Amino acid sequence: MQQWEYHVELVDIGGFWGPNVDPSIISRMFNKAGNDGWEMVSIVDINSGNGQSSRLLVTFKRPRPT
Repeated sequence: MQQWEYHVELVDIGGFWGPNVDPSIISRMFNKAGNDGWEMVSIVDINSGNGQSSRLLVTFKRPRPT
């Protein structure tokens, strides 16, 4: 049976006027992870308590080496 290993990154997107997502930062993170064999499997929005997004929790997986 295939076994997996996981990697989680926390991306700060908080800004004074609301969430500030920089696509170039996200692209670089995804490309680096992909080059290392990681596949993104989920992104979870973390709110700062007032309904405003402050961070993204990004989870990657890849097959565990045998």
